[in-house]
Amino acid sequence: MKIKILRIFFIGLFFVFLCISNVRAIPSMLCSVPTTDILASHSAQIMLLAHYEFIYPDKALQPADGHLSSKMSGIEYGLSNHVEFGFDYVYDKKFERDGFYPTSFNLKWRILNEEKGSKFSMAIGSFFIGSKSFEDLNFTAFKASPYIVFTKKFTPVRLHLGYAENCSGYHYITYVENGKPLLKSNSGILCGIDGTLIKAKNPVTAYVDYIGGSEPFWGVGVSQPISPKWSWSYCYFKPGQQKLGEAESPSSHWVALYYTLFFK
Repeated sequence: MKIKILRIFFIGLFFVFLCISNVRAIPSMLCSVPTTDILASHSAQIMLLAHYEFIYPDKALQPADGHLSSKMSGIEYGLSNHVEFGFDYVYDKKFERDGFYPTSFNLKWRILNEEKGSKFSMAIGSFFIGSKSFEDLNFTAFKASPYIVFTKKFTPVRLHLGYAENCSGYHYITYVENGKPLLKSNSGILCGIDGTLIKAKNPVTAYVDYIGGSEPFWGVGVSQPISPKWSWSYCYFKPGQQKLGEAESPSSHWVALYYTLFFK
C-alpha cells in the first residue's frame, strides 16, 4: 500500500511540475562519486524511475530470497546556487534490508566554484542521511556518509578527487582471515573523470569513478539529455576487491530516467 501511495505521489508531482515550469538537465554526480555541480536555484530533478540490480558471479552466494533488484524514485532540489537537497525512495524493502541501497536523504554545499574565479571547485555534503541501520555478519549499514570533493577542469575533461566516511553507507566491513573475523572501517578516497564522449545536439557524457574503503569498487557510466526536458543515465559497477566476509562481492548496474525542472 505504501509503495502504491509513493508511486501516485511521484506521478502526481511530475504532472504538477510539468504544467508550471521550464526544464533543464544538470548532473550532480558520476556513477557513485559526487561532483561539485549544484542544481540551479529553484530547479528540481525528478528521478521518475530507476532500476538497480546486483549480479553474483556464483549464484550459490546470492541471498536465498532472490531480492537482487529494486525500482527507485527520487527528487533533487536546488535550494540556492550553492546548496542542493534530495531524497531517494527504494520500493523493495527487502532489497534495502539486505544492504544493497537505502531510502534516504542527501545534501550538498558547494563552497568554491571554479567558474566564478576559484582555482578549483570544492563541495561538502553527505549521502544516506536518515537511513535505517542494519547489522549483518558481513557489514554494518547504513550510516550517513559525509564527504568532501574537489573538481578541476582540464579541457576536454574534468577530474574529481575527494574523501568519504562510511563509503556506500557501510560503516564496517567484516573480513575473515585465518578463520577469524576482522572488522575494518569503510572510509576512503573518491576519484573520477568525466567528459563529452559524443558531441551532438544531445551530447553523450561518459565517466569513470572509484570509491575506496575496505570494499572498493569502480563505476563506468554514460548519460545523455534526450530533449531539453528529459535525460537518462546508465552505470555499471565492478568491485575492486573480491572479498566481502567469505563471499565474493557482486557487480551491479543501474539505469534511470530523469525529468528536470526550472521554476521562474
